[in-house]
Amino acid sequence: MSATVKLTTPIKFAGATITEISFREPCYRDVKALGVPGMSGDEAKSFDELMRYVERLSGLDPQAIELLSFQDSLACVQAIVPFFATAEAT
Repeated sequence: MSATVKLTTPIKFAGATITEISFREPCYRDVKALGVPGMSGDEAKSFDELMRYVERLSGLDPQAIELLSFQDSLACVQAIVPFFATAEAT
């Protein structure tokens, strides 16, 4: 599973223009390093946790992610939230 977000406001970083960001599915190592987002119950903290995942799962330099518009950062968070949905055991 992966996800891609087309940016409404492209960013320029390191001489390149970034118009979309793709995210890989998190693995155990990611969750071990960053924790499970949203477990605190604090929405502001949850957003920060998810933005750390945006940085990690995109593979982009965190300084490039810092250039995202707020609207695009919300779109990135919405794109990765399904990665953390609880799967039903069969």
